Amino acid sequence: MSKAKEKRIRKELGKLLSAGRYWEWLGAIEREGEIAEHRGEWQEVWQTLGRRAFRDPQKLREFLDQSRPHKVPAEFPDIRFLLLLRQYIDGNENREALASAKGISLPAEAIRKQAFAWDEGAFPRERLRNLLGKLIQTPERITKKDYDNMAAFAEGTELSSKAKTLGEKLSVLRTRRGASSRQTQPWKLKETDHKLRKAAEGLSQPLLRILFHPFLFHMNQRLVQVLNDGEERAVADIVLSMPFLFSLLAGARAEEIENQLRDGRPDRLDWHRFQKVLAQGDLEQKLHLLSQLRSAPQAFETEFEYADAFQDLYGSLLSDIERVQRTLSERERKELGRVMGDLTERDLSSLWLSGAVAENDLAQFLIRAAGAECLGLRLAMLSLILAKKRDNQRLS
Repeated sequence: MSKAKEKRIRKELGKLLSAGRYWEWLGAIEREGEIAEHRGEWQEVWQTLGRRAFRDPQKLREFLDQSRPHKVPAEFPDIRFLLLLRQYIDGNENREALASAKGISLPAEAIRKQAFAWDEGAFPRERLRNLLGKLIQTPERITKKDYDNMAAFAEGTELSSKAKTLGEKLSVLRTRRGASSRQTQPWKLKETDHKLRKAAEGLSQPLLRILFHPFLFHMNQRLVQVLNDGEERAVADIVLSMPFLFSLLAGARAEEIENQLRDGRPDRLDWHRFQKVLAQGDLEQKLHLLSQLRSAPQAFETEFEYADAFQDLYGSLLSDIERVQRTLSERERKELGRVMGDLTERDLSSLWLSGAVAENDLAQFLIRAAGAECLGLRLAMLSLILAKKRDNQRLS
């Protein structure tokens, strides 16, 4: 291997490791055949991922999913236990194999006991299999009642609340026989997509695909119907109003199709460009984007979309301003603070529409704005009122 390539690999690995992107780091180190060269770091990364898995149920699910393609160190009892647990859940290992794991930590022992509680006597697996099987086999017949049954089955778990949300939103996409294919307004579709995206958080990909299958079935049916009816504009309404659900339906081609549809609908917000400016744009580009958002209210169809856009953009702006201020003179800092203070005061109603964000989040935003020296007189007064109301010294 050339020295230039070695240097490039070391730089790439260093970036991933310092950013805490451990799963990507493991993939890169295996791909480049560098495990032996970085064995100490490799072992430490696996131990870190294992500790996180025992502390956080979502991190546990992530570990069980993400560890599948990787070479795993066998010398650590807790890591060996997690691999056995994954095989046990998949049905590839029996109870005795999991019970025989030695030298595991107390958190691992607690998870083992919980896993053993899910045996045939205590956990009705056949009923779960039937509930999930219906979603795949007869998606056209699924109703709110089916999701409510699953919520009752999983009562007391995170899955229960997610199933309730899915049941409540299924009717938005279902098209009754003889009904117009454009019966649902775009703002309602957008609101539903927002709820579905939230419900999907923390689900493994296989479970997500099963739970959302009826939604994908009905979305496909709706799109076929509007195309057969010649309502091409309605296709854009559905796809662009439900980007999350459409990404599950169309896969890798979702973004390409959305861009094609958006080209024919200039009144729609270009979310791809929006996200690109947030991630890579400089302060001037973000201020320009803020002006565009403010002057194009027709781009937003729900308070969620409207408030989310402003909140994300202002969060990014405040971070940039805090960073830039260190390089400015006192006069320039004051001028920038004055301009941003006026803008923030002007956009406050757009940032927090109809209680879309909790009072606590408003307080946190004001703290950030104060840190960036972007509070005008009125917002400073609002901070003092909130400080007294919430007994929050940071606001005062």
